[in-house]
Amino acid sequence: FDDGPYLSTTVDVLDKLEEYGITATFFVVGSRFVRDGELIEETAAVLRRAHDMGCEIANHSKSHIQMGGLEADEVWEQFEFVSTYLEQAVGVRPAFFRAPFLNTSRTMFEVIDVPFIQGIMANDWTNNKDTDEEEAQYRADRVLEQTTDGTIVLLHDFDGNYRTVMALDIILPALLEQGYQFVTVSQLFEYKGVTPTVEGGPYTKVG
Repeated sequence: FDDGPYLSTTVDVLDKLEEYGITATFFVVGSRFVRDGELIEETAAVLRRAHDMGCEIANHSKSHIQMGGLEADEVWEQFEFVSTYLEQAVGVRPAFFRAPFLNTSRTMFEVIDVPFIQGIMANDWTNNKDTDEEEAQYRADRVLEQTTDGTIVLLHDFDGNYRTVMALDIILPALLEQGYQFVTVSQLFEYKGVTPTVEGGPYTKVG
């Protein structure tokens, strides 16, 4: 899940994960949980809840800007800001990075020293159908049609994205019934016996 943490959608997603007894990886934006050099306690608490549930917290940049045209020092600032404050919030530096808008550059690969992660898309950042129910089904269908063993699914927990929360009630039981296991990105690499590298990514699927 990209773009959190928020007190709305991120919490709703965590509730769904807890309901189904599964975990996920959250790629978080620094400005959502840090202000003026201090942790924002409310959203930092959401990260701690996710971490305590066994979810993984990863890096999605400081301010969610297009990073492909940034200089090396600017790339480092966007990356290291999140890594530093995440360590303060949950006690662990993130092991993975997802570029905002999936916009990457050679400079980013040279500066950022953790593997880049992408994933299959559900177009869940925009509305494609007329009603909530139709939109939730559309997003679910997109995920179910593309998912195979080892797939990384990219969804968004930005503020107000309740249609993706609705879609989880279709996606999660359907994939569980098919025998899929939901794991964090780190666990996925571990289970597949793959060592992730910066050069090997961006990863959309493992194994």
